[in-house]
Amino acid sequence: MSYEMHFKQIGIRIHDRRKELNLTLEEVAKIVGVTKGTVQKYETGAIQKIGEDKLKKLALVLQTTPGELISGKIINDQIEFNAYVKKHYGDELLEIINNWRSLNEEGKREAVKRIKELTEISKYQDKDYLNSISKDWKEGESEV
Repeated sequence: MSYEMHFKQIGIRIHDRRKELNLTLEEVAKIVGVTKGTVQKYETGAIQKIGEDKLKKLALVLQTTPGELISGKIINDQIEFNAYVKKHYGDELLEIINNWRSLNEEGKREAVKRIKELTEISKYQDKDYLNSISKDWKEGESEV
C-alpha cells in the first residue's frame, strides 16, 4: 500500500467513525483543537501528517485508539479503549465516557450543552490548556 493510500484509509476510518457516532465536523474540530476544514482534510487524506497530540485527541473523540485509526484493527470490546483512556486521560474522563454511553441522543445533546456552559465559566477553565489549544487553533487555520 502506498504512503498516500495509507492516509486515505486512515481518513476513511476517521470519517466512518465520526458518522457512526453522529458527530459533526465542527464537534470533532472543537475537541481536537483544529478547524472544520482540517478535519475534512484528515478525512480525505489530504493532510498526510497528523501530530501525535492531534491523533490522540481524534481517537478520544471517536471513542477508539490511535492504533485503531492507523491500522484499522477493531477493538473487540471496550476493555482496550477504557484502559487507553484511563492511562492517558484519567479516571474522570473514563467516568464521563461511561456515563455518556448510558444517555439517549437527547441526553447526549444536553450533556454537550452543559459541558460547553462549564467551559465558559472562568473558575472551571484550565488556562494552560486553553492557551495551548489557542496556539494549535491558530496553527490549524494556517493549514486550511
